[in-house]
Amino acid sequence: MRFYPSTISLIGLFLVFFLLASFFLLAPRLIAGLVKSCQTLFLSCRNTLFSFLSSPVFYLWLPLSLFLLAFLALLGRLTLSFLFLYRLKKIDKMPFKISRLIKSLPEIRGAEIVLIDSKEPLAFAVGLKKPRIYLSEALSHQLKAEELKAVFLHEVAHLKRKHHLKLFLANFFRDLLFFLPLAHQLYFSFALQKEIEADDEAVKKTGSPLDLARALLKTARSQQLLAYSFPHYHSFNSLAPRVKRLAGEKIGGSRGVFLKGLAVSLLILILLFTSLGFAFPQKHDCSSHCSTNACCQKNETLNLCLVALNRPD
Repeated sequence: MRFYPSTISLIGLFLVFFLLASFFLLAPRLIAGLVKSCQTLFLSCRNTLFSFLSSPVFYLWLPLSLFLLAFLALLGRLTLSFLFLYRLKKIDKMPFKISRLIKSLPEIRGAEIVLIDSKEPLAFAVGLKKPRIYLSEALSHQLKAEELKAVFLHEVAHLKRKHHLKLFLANFFRDLLFFLPLAHQLYFSFALQKEIEADDEAVKKTGSPLDLARALLKTARSQQLLAYSFPHYHSFNSLAPRVKRLAGEKIGGSRGVFLKGLAVSLLILILLFTSLGFAFPQKHDCSSHCSTNACCQKNETLNLCLVALNRPD
């Protein structure tokens, strides 16, 4: 049988019309079924999640999750620090100026000092198992002998007092309570106190606080670079009060800022526990609050009515 183009066109239009009509007739039921299945799936997932979160396991799962997040943040910081140290170019030959200074100071003879090839004035102590003092070649040229001596004594004081380990643990607890402003304020105060202790140790040995203050001002530009390279680095934020203190000025107390952080942290904790209480209310026990079973019978009747109303015809 031979089909002409007009006949083929009519058959094609009929098929298209039939498909469109079938789609428009069946679409409402398909969409309703899809919505109902999605709603059922959502309700089942929500009930499962709520039953899990309202169980005692949730109160163990929440601190474990915070601990895991803090641990991952700590690993990220260690990775960034390792990459920064790996990219540094070390200079094997120590200049005569630095080697003579090291020999003249018995406090820093046991410390491992690494000279790096960098145009930035860098000086920092880092490391967990084998901490080292890193000094850039640019800073060794910019600083005078007394200023360089104060910088070395400051970094050696950090190593002797194990400040790098203490700040490492303080970072972890700050990340553990990252949602509380008070945790960040306490960490900054703790880090500033450790820097002041190292400053006092260096000034005690040199006898001149202005030498260390001038050295800090010369390294001010590089402090921001270290803060970006080492996410746990804190000296950039504590530079201004340290210089003022070394210059003889009194550091103003941050009592007002501390009280604001404490108030905001308490408000956050209250909102957190209140939201948890509203989201996961305790089940009502009729037997302990009602002398008769009228309360339970009323709830059961209401549940039966709701089931009857939701039942499809």
